[in-house]
Amino acid sequence: MALHPGSWSPFAALACSLHVHLSTDAQTAETVGRRHGKPCVLWVDAQAMHASGQVFWRAENGVWLTTAVAPEFIGFPSDAV
Repeated sequence: MALHPGSWSPFAALACSLHVHLSTDAQTAETVGRRHGKPCVLWVDAQAMHASGQVFWRAENGVWLTTAVAPEFIGFPSDAV
């Protein structure tokens, strides 16, 4: 399972929020990212993050949240499995 941060830059979600906001598909992430300029959609290995003990929760609006994404769990869409 991959979750996609919907942000215009890899670090914008961390700079503007207390939580990293994640989408379940790249199209939604891109749509959300366009609200802030040109989107940069990254692939997040949420399954591996969860297996390592990272906690996720779902907001009332359906967005997945977590506190941080370590670099080893981030990839580019061409790297996605």
